[in-house]
Amino acid sequence: MYKKVIIKEVIEDLLQLRQKQYDELIETLIEKEYAEDILNNGNSNFWKELFGEAHKDEKVIWDEFVSDFDIPLIKLNKLLDQDEKNSEVIEIEKKMAIIHNKQYLTVKEFEQKYNVSKTSQQNYRCRIHDPLPYHQKVEGGKIVYIVKEVEQWLDNQHR
Repeated sequence: MYKKVIIKEVIEDLLQLRQKQYDELIETLIEKEYAEDILNNGNSNFWKELFGEAHKDEKVIWDEFVSDFDIPLIKLNKLLDQDEKNSEVIEIEKKMAIIHNKQYLTVKEFEQKYNVSKTSQQNYRCRIHDPLPYHQKVEGGKIVYIVKEVEQWLDNQHR
């Protein structure tokens, strides 16, 4: 019984840290948008460049937000009985399951699923020997990974 209370407290602490991380992201995005707007005399393309559209409301950003705390939160929540599980963590787990069941991943989704930064992905793709497999229709265009190819590549990296 006492262990469950501690688990619930740790989950709440991690959810607060997750919220703080999200708030910092939003603050950074707002500051960047403001700076871009000033530099471009009020004609900022910040949201379009970042998200592929002119404006993205905060609910969409929240729905796509992935935190360093998500996996520990899910693991801790699984230690609880079904009726004791945190509903917010259950929603986080559902969003992560969607990413993990996809056949194709974008660079951002790859980062979320495998915890490999965009810069590291680029370095792995540029390797002369055993590069990270990816697909790109036009030079400089959007990069897509096929999950089966990536999984096989990752297995070969650990041998």
